[in-house]
Formats: sequence, C-alpha cells, structure tokens
Amino acid sequence: MANTNLSMDLSEASSSSGPPAVSGTFEQKSEEYKVRGWPPTPSLPEQQPRTFRVSLVVSWSLWLAYTFFEIVLIRRVEKRNDKFIWRLWAIAFAEMAFALPQFFFSMNTLYASVQPAAHGDRPEYELQEDAAPSIDVFLPTCGEPIDIVMDTVLAIRHLDYPSSQYRAFVLDDGHNEELRKEVEKFASETGRQSGPNIHYLARKVPAGQKSYYKSGNLQFAIDHTASLGDGSEFVASLDTDMIPEKSWLRRLVPHLILNPRAGLACPPQRYYNVPPGDPFGSQAELDVLFQIYEPLDDRLDAAMCTGSGWLARREALKSVGGLPQVDAGDDFMCSSALSNAGWKVVFVGEQLQTGLAPESLQAHLKQRAYWVDSAIWVHRHFDFYVPWSDKCTKMSIDQRIVGWLQVLREYSPLATVVALLVLPLSLLPSSVDDIGTFFTCDERTSYTVMSGVHRFMPLVASVPSSQVAFTK
Repeated sequence: MANTNLSMDLSEASSSSGPPAVSGTFEQKSEEYKVRGWPPTPSLPEQQPRTFRVSLVVSWSLWLAYTFFEIVLIRRVEKRNDKFIWRLWAIAFAEMAFALPQFFFSMNTLYASVQPAAHGDRPEYELQEDAAPSIDVFLPTCGEPIDIVMDTVLAIRHLDYPSSQYRAFVLDDGHNEELRKEVEKFASETGRQSGPNIHYLARKVPAGQKSYYKSGNLQFAIDHTASLGDGSEFVASLDTDMIPEKSWLRRLVPHLILNPRAGLACPPQRYYNVPPGDPFGSQAELDVLFQIYEPLDDRLDAAMCTGSGWLARREALKSVGGLPQVDAGDDFMCSSALSNAGWKVVFVGEQLQTGLAPESLQAHLKQRAYWVDSAIWVHRHFDFYVPWSDKCTKMSIDQRIVGWLQVLREYSPLATVVALLVLPLSLLPSSVDDIGTFFTCDERTSYTVMSGVHRFMPLVASVPSSQVAFTK
C-alpha cells in the first residue's frame, strides 16, 4: 500500500482552509510508485471565499425582504377592498416558486462553504516513471456511430501510461459486427506496435433477465476481466464520446494510491462542440456543477461520481457488491454506496476529458430526462437519506445533509411547473368588478397594479378623486 506520510509542502497545501499559493512542486514516493505533485489551483468559491458567502447571504436577504414587502402590500390592498384578490396572490406564488430551485442550490453551496472542511482543495498529482498499477479501461457502447467509438479507442491507445499496465475493452451492447471488425483490426495493429491490449466484448443477456443497460454492461466487464490473468488493481470507464487527455490515468491514479481509503476518483466533463452562445446551456450547467458544487461538496467528502472518466479501486467496488444494477443513476448510486461503506469519493477538478454535447433539442431533453431519472433512483434507493434508514447508516452528517439538499434541488422544479400553470391564469380577461378593483390611496400617490407583472409601480400624480382601478 502507499505511504501516506506526505512532505511538508503537500501537507500544508492539502490542509489549508484558505487558497494556497499555486507555486512549487513536491515529490512523494510510496513503497512502489513515485508521484509528483503541485499545490492545488483554488476552486472558484475558494478564490474569494468571504465574497462568495456574503454575496449569497445578501442576495437572499434582499429577496426575502422584497417578498415580505410584496405580501404585506397585497394584504393592505385586500383590506381596503374587503375582497380576496387572487391574481396578485398568483403572481406572488409564481415568483416564490420560480426562485425555489435556485434557493436550494444556494443553500447547498452556502452550507458546504461554511462547514469545517475535511480537507482543502486537492493538490494536483502526476504518476512518474514506468512503475504503475494495473488498470482495465472500459468503453461501454450501444449503437453509437462507429467513428465516434473508434476516436475514443484511438485516444485510449495513445494514453501516456505504461502499455503493459493497462488493457482496454470495448463493451458492445449493440452487437455491431462492423464495430467488432474495426476493433479487432485496430487491436491487431496496436499489438504489432507494442501498444496496450485492446479487446472487443459483447455480453449475452439471458432471456427474461434484465440487462440494466450501462451498469449491467460495466458489471459484466468487471466480473469478466477479474478472471483474465491476475485481474487489474483498478478499473476505469469512459463514455463513448469522451476523449481522454493523454495524462488522464497518470493524473487520477495518485489520488487512489496515496489514500488507501479512496475508492473512486473522477474528473469533470467538458464539451468541445457547444455552438456559440451555448443555446441549450449544456456547458454552462456543467460549469456550475463542476466548478462550484462538486468542489464544495468534495471538501465535505460528499462528492459524487461524474459518470465518465472515473477510476475506481476494484477492491472498493467488490466491497459494496459491485456497481449498483439499475436502469439509470449507477454512477451517483455507486458514489453513495462507497461513502456508506467508508470509502472516499474524490473529485479531481482537472480537465482530463472532453466529449460531445447533445446537438438537438430532442437529444438535450433526452439527456436531461436521464439525469432526472438517475437522481430519483438514487434518492429513493437511499430512502432520501433520512436518519432512520438502514441504507445510509455509515454516512456522515455532512454527507446526509448534502444528500437532503440534492433531493430538494431535484424535486423543487415541480413548484416551477405549478407556477407556469398558475401564472397565465392571472392574465385571463375578467371584468373589473369581479376581482375587487378599487382601493383608496393618498391624493398625491397612486398605484397601478398590473396583472402578470411582478412588482407594484409607484406613480406620482395628482388624483383628486383618490380612486384608482387595477388595469386588466
């Protein structure tokens, strides 16, 4: 096992609560491997931690003050009319519902930023020389275009990692004969050039047995490769369209060999085909997740697997019964299972893979629907992280609270849907007298309350009659 007694530079960099200076290098030798490291590059929240926290508190304090003023004003208007003005309440409800998802996102970031951290931002590492642990790299596919699959295979072939220490497996659930021929041809050429072993695998799912899609395909490969030779110490996986950097494995491996309780390490994802302006918000959404939420959650040892580009200790997966066999959400569920078993899930905030974003609205909606399904599967499986559940008994309180906040984040858009249904009702035509239209105000001031608008507009005017009507 690796020696975890780190040098002074590394210890100070990893335990510091504030952002350390990004300079200098250090070297760490374990019993078998040599690792080079750099102090961490501060994540966005750690670059200006005080400003980050204060801005959250101030912005939401102002929002709560505005909402309180709005409710008080509506009540005063109703009192003067002695009628229930439902249009104004519909607008106020819609405002609060639209803000709810962002409120829970902010609570997640605020909680993670103020809690005592288990560690600071993680140092950057790189495995040195040719001594390296063995790794099986999996590329699950099912019907993707062959050229996309082979681009990723080519990138795996040229990884900067000792070729004798890793094997690559294309896991074809689509049973594409043409893909099989392409992989075998490429493997033959690679073998003649003393490259890594590359294999094509296609499982057969017995009749009447569920396939569990990607998680079933990966678990088949994990079981199958365990009996090939001595079996690898680590396993890794890439999505079909994700091209890894040459240093992908060298950058992830040290996080596992330097910490014997680290069960899985994962990097963020980035797209290389996002059109100008990012109309679907594909990269923008990932940037928020991987530059803010994951680094903050990782400080509390509550990071989640990012789904592609991960590296896992085979022993850790075996200790939790392998990858969870579910139709969606196996990556998130695996993270929670490892955390509950006492393993650490490590978020490595380095750009080590780049892939394809959905290129159509239909593909975008399909991806988002899959993500929502994944989150629901995970939260239900772990009983929504409630204290009395026997499925998360070993999770820390921080991990549970982050889990609860994730549940609220995933389900809060339901309030947005309701708001989108309610808000148009306030714009329906109606006679003025039906909704209680008149109220008395100061002779120098009047308020025109506009249906569908989210605030009252003070107008200074001379109104001798002191009666003002709501506009339709």
